[in-house]
Order: sequence, then C-alpha cells, then structure tokens
Amino acid sequence: QIQASIPSTTDLHAPGPRGHLPSPSPAIQLTPIFGSAPSVHMQTLYSLYAAQIATLVWLATGGEPRSVVVGIALWRSEEEQQNFYGVMEALQTMLK
Repeated sequence: QIQASIPSTTDLHAPGPRGHLPSPSPAIQLTPIFGSAPSVHMQTLYSLYAAQIATLVWLATGGEPRSVVVGIALWRSEEEQQNFYGVMEALQTMLK
C-alpha cells in the first residue's frame, strides 16, 4: 500500500481532452506504508499507479487534498501500458 498526499496549496489541473489523463502534480508525496515492491521497476510502476489514482480521486472529489491510500498488486506483463490505461479508464468510470 502507498499513501499519496499533496499540500493543500497545490493547484490540481483538470483533465485535458477526452481520453487524456490529468498529469499528476510533482508535489505529490508518496509513502509506502505496507510491504515493498519486488524490484525497482515494480516500485516505479506502483508509484505511477498511486500518483495517477490519487490525482483522479482528488479531481473527482472537488480537488480536496486528503490523503489517499492505494493498495496495489500487479504482475509483470508485456502489456503494462495497455493495462495502466485500462485500469485508469475503469477508475474514471467508477468515479463519475
């Protein structure tokens, strides 16, 4: 699990054109709170997921900068990019 937090003074940007994800703020602070990734590559991937998911949640809740805890369990795949966009699309649908 990773906790994502962001300073309350950070301006979150709304998503761009349809099909584009909002860019996570560089001010996001990610803190592993349980467990660890099996490799540096997977840690980077977990961080990417956590930052993007937190950004989507913050924007869906009016930009309120509450901490978001993300539990992530991934497996290595040749289709990482496709999987990432599939998860984000499903999350955006759920948050509407």
